[in-house]
Amino acid sequence: MYEEFFNVFNVSIIASWLILAIIAARLLLKKAPRWIIVLLWGLAAIRLVVPFPMLEIQTPVSLIPSAKTISPTSGSEEIYVHSGFNVIDNALNTTLVNNSFIEDSSETISNIIDICIKLWIIGIITCLSYTFISFIVFKLKLRASIPYEKNIWLSDYISAPFIIGIIKPQIYLPSNIDKQDIENVLAHECAHIKRKDHVWKLIGFIITSVYWFNPVIWIAYNLFCKDIEIACDEKVVSKLELPLRKSYANSLVSLSLPKKMLYSCPLSFSTLGVKERVEKVVFYRKPSLYVFIVSIVVFSFIGLCFLTNPGIAEGKVDNVEINTDKNSVYSEEDINSAIDVVIKDFKHYRGCEMTDIRYGSDGSESYNIEGFKHSAETLGIDPENAEYMVLYVTFECYDNTEGSSAAFNLGEYKWEWELTREKGTKQWIIVNHGDG
Repeated sequence: MYEEFFNVFNVSIIASWLILAIIAARLLLKKAPRWIIVLLWGLAAIRLVVPFPMLEIQTPVSLIPSAKTISPTSGSEEIYVHSGFNVIDNALNTTLVNNSFIEDSSETISNIIDICIKLWIIGIITCLSYTFISFIVFKLKLRASIPYEKNIWLSDYISAPFIIGIIKPQIYLPSNIDKQDIENVLAHECAHIKRKDHVWKLIGFIITSVYWFNPVIWIAYNLFCKDIEIACDEKVVSKLELPLRKSYANSLVSLSLPKKMLYSCPLSFSTLGVKERVEKVVFYRKPSLYVFIVSIVVFSFIGLCFLTNPGIAEGKVDNVEINTDKNSVYSEEDINSAIDVVIKDFKHYRGCEMTDIRYGSDGSESYNIEGFKHSAETLGIDPENAEYMVLYVTFECYDNTEGSSAAFNLGEYKWEWELTREKGTKQWIIVNHGDG
């Protein structure tokens, strides 16, 4: 369950970037057909629903800062933050990794994660149970409804039209509805049914329930509900003249539904954003070809840049603490030259970050000297005319997904890099490295 929880959390963060991009697109594409915005919300749903490994498509144009914001070690005794922003990562990891302020920190972190998992599951059950119970209670109150025609019913209990049901959706109208409103309402609700909006909205709410802890996803669901209503309005009024559009707008106002009915009524004729919808209906203009082309370009851009992951970053060496022995048999220039070689080699360790590199003369000259001589001889260097050095490196692996140095488990490592060179030359050569 640990892996599933962290996958859900990381996907939630990734999807939040996509959602913010869609919100920006909504502002940019005010004149675009609203069904294009609805399709953008479909991209967000794909990001949230498709299993995490299946969307690990890496591209250089991805604008996702990090594909794995939170990474637990094996056993979940420690967690590492890799948000894609060094300032945030350094601040949080200094606290989370060192945990100097917590006694028995490994057990504490594991317990906190256990509590978070339980709260996550309880939240899902609460959201779905509340909605299901509300639906059952609401359905029971509709038993007194009388048939109007086909799948259309009249009820004294409701004040606004809506659709209820998944396999066989039914349209319910207030029993006191004006006849002039019926035609507008049925056109709108039939458009919903034709587009399967009653199914998409249910799926959207289920997804939101799984990610209930993320307020950005609740905002996305709210906007998605508004956008499918506006998209249906546009569908209905696209062929209407101004007088009929005004009649449709009057129906929206007169049949507005209280916000508290949002979740118990999957699709209502007049729910959220009535003012915005009225304005769009009355002042409706068919989108130009230019607007349509711009909309497709923006849609493609968002899909390419936010539905893919960034490539796994090369080994990070931006914040390395360097420690050298001032009494070393080697000059500072010699040591720095060797350090540069190791740092350059470490950049191949994708998903890892070097935190410390140390040179100490005590032990460097005597460490496995026979092994050094053999390595030098293999490289064509006279063992008796060779110099040897060992550098001690501490690094962390924060990402072991495909494309990283996946042989590592998440966590901290202490390795040794062994180098040699021929006396009289400046270039060090790595002959071995690994866990010392």
